[in-house]
Amino acid sequence: MTTLVAAPDFWSPRGLLRPVDLTPARTAPSYSLAFFLFVLVNATLFIRPAEVVPGLIGWPIYQTLIVTCLVLCLSGVLTQLTQAPLTTRPVLLCVLGLLPLVVVSKLINESLPGALESGFEFCKVVVYYLLFVTLVNTPQRLRRFLLCISLFAVVLVTLAVLDFHGLITLPNLTPLQDRQRDALTGREVIFQRLRGTGTFNDPNELCLILVFGMVLCLYWAGDPGLSVLRFAWLLPVGGFAYALALTQSRGGFLALLLGMLAFFYCRFGKARALLLGALVVPVLFVLFAGRQTSLSIGEQTAHERIQLWSDGLMLFRENPLFGIGQNQFSKAAGLVGHNSFLHCFVELGFLGGALFLGAFYYGFRELNRLNASGVTIPDPELSRLRPYLTAAIAGYVGGLLSVSYSYAVPTYAVLGLADVYLRVSLVHPPLAPQRFDTRFVVRLIGISIAFLVGVYVFVRLFKGGNALA
Repeated sequence: MTTLVAAPDFWSPRGLLRPVDLTPARTAPSYSLAFFLFVLVNATLFIRPAEVVPGLIGWPIYQTLIVTCLVLCLSGVLTQLTQAPLTTRPVLLCVLGLLPLVVVSKLINESLPGALESGFEFCKVVVYYLLFVTLVNTPQRLRRFLLCISLFAVVLVTLAVLDFHGLITLPNLTPLQDRQRDALTGREVIFQRLRGTGTFNDPNELCLILVFGMVLCLYWAGDPGLSVLRFAWLLPVGGFAYALALTQSRGGFLALLLGMLAFFYCRFGKARALLLGALVVPVLFVLFAGRQTSLSIGEQTAHERIQLWSDGLMLFRENPLFGIGQNQFSKAAGLVGHNSFLHCFVELGFLGGALFLGAFYYGFRELNRLNASGVTIPDPELSRLRPYLTAAIAGYVGGLLSVSYSYAVPTYAVLGLADVYLRVSLVHPPLAPQRFDTRFVVRLIGISIAFLVGVYVFVRLFKGGNALA
C-alpha cells in the first residue's frame, strides 16, 4: 500500500500534516490559491469585517472572494457535477435538488421576478457548497479547514462577549433585550442575551456555532500531535460555555446535550454512553441553571413555538407539494418557523423538506455505518475525528430544531463537512456506497412522513385538542 498524495498548499502547520501509508496513491487537484481564498470567504462569513470596521460597509468583500475562488477552480466544480453519477453523491444531489424547488415554489405562489431573485440567492449557497466539496478534498485540508473554523469561532465569540460586557463597542452589535415574567413576583423582567455578528446575530443562531466550536476545540485539545500546546484549546471551550450561558437559549442548551450524547455514543458505545449521560447531564443542568434549563412546555416562548409549528402544519396542509414559497412563513404566520426542517417543508413543500431532511439523514447514517463493528478507518486522525465530527453535526442539528436556518450558508458548510469526511475516509473493509436510488427515495419518504407525524403528535399533545382545528 502506498502513500496518499496530499495537495500542496500555502501553509502546512506542524502537527497538522500526518501522511499515512495506507491507500493507493492518488493526487487531487491542488487549487492552492482557491483554497486560501475559500478560507478567507469563511473568515468574512464568521467575522463580518464591515461590522467590526464600519469603514468597510458597502465593500463587496464576501462576493469578490467567492467569485474569484469560483473562477480559479471552475473546472474542479464542474468535475463535481460530471465526474461520477450524482446518484452516488446523495448529499450533493439533495442540495442541488433544493435549487429548482426554491424557484418553483416561488414561481407558483408569487411571480417570475420573485422566483428568479430567490433562485439567485440560493444559487449562491449552492456555489458555496460546490466550492467546499471541491477544495476541501484531502484529509489534510479537512483538518486545516476545521482549524480555521475553530479560530474564526474563537474570534467571533470573543468579540461578542467583549461587546456584551462593554469592554469594546461594535456599532452593529448590541445585546438582545428580552422579557420574561418572574414566577415568584409575577412581574415582567427585562434581561440581556448575547448575540453575534452577521449571520449569527440571533442568540439561538449563535448557539449553533458555540456548540459546534466547543466540540472542535475539544478535538484539538485531544490532539497528541500538538504536544502540551493542545491544552490551550481548553480555554476557548470554557469561553464558549460561558457565551452559551449568556445567550439564555433553551435551544442552545438542548443542542449541547444532543451533541454531548452523540459523542458519548460514538466514542464509548451505547451502554457507557447511557452511564456517562446519567452522570454528566445533571451537572450541566446545575452549571446552566436558570432560563436555559427551564424546559417546561408551559413557558411562554415554548407555547409560542408550538403555536408556530401548528400554524406551519396548517400551511403545509394547504400547500403540500410545492409549499408556500421561500421566505413566506413569516409573512403567513407572523414569525419564522423556529424549526429549520418544518420551515423547509412548509415553504418548499414535501419534496423540498424531504431533500433538506434527507441530506442530514444520509450524513448521519453514513457516519454511523463507520461506527459499525468490524469497520475500521486506518488513518488514525480521521478515526479520532469521527466521534467529534458526529457530535458537532448532531449538536448543530439539535440547534436547527429551534431556529429557521434552512437557507443559511453555515448549514451547508456543516453538510459539506459530512460529505467531505465520508469521501476522504477510506475504510476497511470497504463499505458498499449508498446510492440515491429507489430504496433511498422510499426511505426518505418514510422518514419525512415520520418527522411530520412526530411534529403533529407533539403539537396535539402540548397545544391541546384544537391544535390544528
